[in-house]
Amino acid sequence: VGTVVGTLGDRWLVRVASESVEARRALSCLVAPELGDAVLVASHREGVHVLAVLDRPSEGPLHLAIEGDARLAATG
Repeated sequence: VGTVVGTLGDRWLVRVASESVEARRALSCLVAPELGDAVLVASHREGVHVLAVLDRPSEGPLHLAIEGDARLAATG
């Protein structure tokens, strides 16, 4: 778990423990991270990904972000 401390274009700077890492947003993470957000990150051979936004200290509308074409389906 880390905290978003900066943005780098389409990437985020996330403070994890005592270091900052550059992370990309995972395809499944639809909520766009913002400064101060607590995020779940995964580190692997290809780099670091933000998997989910866990908590946001500020209030306001969520920004859902989807890269490329998308289709939304609802049942009921």
